[in-house]
Amino acid sequence: MTQPPYQPSGEQPWNYPPPPPQPYSGEPGGYPAPAQPKNGVGLSALICGLLSLPAALTVVGGVVLGVAGIVCGVVGRGRAKRGEANNGGMATAGIVTGALGVVASVVVVIVMITAGMWLFNEGGGKDFVDCLNRAGDDVAAQQACQDQWANNLEDRFSVTVTPEP
Repeated sequence: MTQPPYQPSGEQPWNYPPPPPQPYSGEPGGYPAPAQPKNGVGLSALICGLLSLPAALTVVGGVVLGVAGIVCGVVGRGRAKRGEANNGGMATAGIVTGALGVVASVVVVIVMITAGMWLFNEGGGKDFVDCLNRAGDDVAAQQACQDQWANNLEDRFSVTVTPEP
């Protein structure tokens, strides 16, 4: 005797769980796709912060990039805390390196001003200014002050200020 061909009875013998929900397809009843993390600001914070460190030698570059790193880092940390981004550590590193860049720029400015003042005073700059004040509008006296200051610099620092013919 032959068996009849298999015919499903409409009832499934296995109890499988329903399939997972699919991403939103644009049709009614669809599920929204999970949001991608917004990590760009945290990455920007780190890049600006890191670039602010060598740019601190340019004075303005360190401050601008450092502040940009701090601002982007604060925004990035906020996104990470709200769960919109997953690179909170990168944003924090941007804040730290940006702050270091700003501090380094301030230190460079202070050192440059201090060194400039020291060089000016050591080079007889105060005497030169006093001489120019005494000279007033007399061009010949002003030129004599400049010549005296140039000679003073040459003697103190063993350099040639005036070009030789």
